[in-house]
Parts: sequence; C-alpha cells; structure tokens
Amino acid sequence: MRACRPILIAVLAAVGAGCTTTTVDTYYAVQNPAVDEAFVKPDVDWSVYRSLRADPLNIVYVEGEGQADPADLERIRLYFREAFLNALGDDYRIGTAPGPDVLDVHADLVDLKINSPGLQELPFKTRLKSLVAKGQLTFVMELRDSQTREVLARAADQEKPSAGAEGESSWDEVQRAAERWASIFRNWLDENLGHD
Repeated sequence: MRACRPILIAVLAAVGAGCTTTTVDTYYAVQNPAVDEAFVKPDVDWSVYRSLRADPLNIVYVEGEGQADPADLERIRLYFREAFLNALGDDYRIGTAPGPDVLDVHADLVDLKINSPGLQELPFKTRLKSLVAKGQLTFVMELRDSQTREVLARAADQEKPSAGAEGESSWDEVQRAAERWASIFRNWLDENLGHD
C-alpha cells in the first residue's frame, strides 16, 4: 500500500439561525498517486464493495461566459460513459440501487475548453482551484458508501498534454482524456477492490 500522511478537512455547516458546527474528518493524502491529488479515508474496508453505481457526469462551466451547446455537453458525457464502461468491461457489476456492497461514484468535469471563466467564479474551494487551468479539463471523482453517503475517497487530475497528431480536434483530446481517466480508475479498482 502506498505511504500516506493524514490531513484534517473541516466542514462548516449552518445549524439553525446564525449557528455553525464543525465536523472534522481525517483523510490520507495518497503519496505518488496516478492523479494530481488523491485522498482516502483511513481504515476503509474496500473489499466489501461488489458493485458500482454512477451518477451522471456533472460538467462544470460558468453561465454567461458563452453558452455551451447542449449537444456538445451530451457528447462529452457519452465519451466518458463509453470510456468508463469499456474500462470496466464485465469485471465489475453496475448497480442501480443503494446497498451494503454498492460504491457510489460521482464525477465532475471542469470543462474550460468550452468556456474560460475566471478562476474566482468556479464553485470550488481554493485547494481545487489550484488544479484548474484555463484551456484544460480537470476531472474530479468522489467515492461514497451508497447507504451512508459517507465520502470514502476523493481524487482530482488535470488533463495531461499529449503528443497528438497535428490538426487533431479538441474532441480527440477529450476522448483521450476520458480513456486515460477510465484506465486509472480501473487500475485503482483492481488494486483496492481486488475482485470481480
């Protein structure tokens, strides 16, 4: 297992009128991950998870900075859906309902190829803003227990420059990024769940 170091993440939530409460969760920053940032909750028994349940890919862009074409957004979702399903093959079950053995997968794609908003306008905290760059895709994934909704792991990664063919379209880049992230996820599943 990779060496980890603990970090504390404090979440402030409003309780009642003008009151706040602080919840502190401990996560470990994964050292030398396959992605730019990865954090896992300690002592998670990944072996209990036998199925995956995925939310639709959320594409983050800023309204009013040039409207994204709904057909383009759906095309991006299709690329990601196909890449992840191909990477999983028949080795991992896809669930449709919560259960004690179901791991929920939520992913956000910060798509600055469609729009180029100012970083201050993105709906993320400072730590994630440092991973978002103009003209790049940033992929953020969160794994949760499907019954408790407890966040068990988070990861974020920027699109990596490629040596694509000259004149290659940005759609080819999006497809290649989707396939890369799908492959990383499949490798992580194989290492941590270790079953089909």
